Amino acid sequence: MIAGEYNGPLVEGVRDGKGVLEWSNKDSYNGDFKNGLRHGKGTFLEVNGHRYDGEWALSVKSGSGKEVWPNGDVYEGEYSKDVPNGQGELTTKGARYKGGFRHGLRDGLGVMLFVKSGGKYEGHWKAGKMSGKGVYTWADGQRYDGDWKDGVRCGSGVMSYVNGERHDGYYFDNKKHGSGW
Repeated sequence: MIAGEYNGPLVEGVRDGKGVLEWSNKDSYNGDFKNGLRHGKGTFLEVNGHRYDGEWALSVKSGSGKEVWPNGDVYEGEYSKDVPNGQGELTTKGARYKGGFRHGLRDGLGVMLFVKSGGKYEGHWKAGKMSGKGVYTWADGQRYDGDWKDGVRCGSGVMSYVNGERHDGYYFDNKKHGSGW
């Protein structure tokens, strides 16, 4: 059972129903309990400003929720085993991503907008990196449509330049490899 000061209903001496739990460090949880654990809907708030509002199962984030970090980053979407898993949207100071997550990392289909550079990537992700088929468009209009591996161009693809030129060929380690002009 989770230690702390609890205010709410008890069933046979165990937290059960809607209640508030506050730890000695002043972190708190306000929401549903079942068999002494956070289970159902609730809000966890840390003294440093970190906050999670959403669904819980056996005291871990599970289902849909919204998490806000002290630096302003925000994730809203599906959780499993305490981390983003499924569909969601992550907004940071540097980027906004909407798409699939697996084990807390971008995974599957998704779209990333890069705030500082103005670039945009639409395509497949694996373990948090652009991997598989995808299209990256730079702010100046350049565009790469092709294969990615571990976050860089790797495989066949077409690079289109603003002046109308294009390279249809192979890329290795983010560089043109072989013919294609």
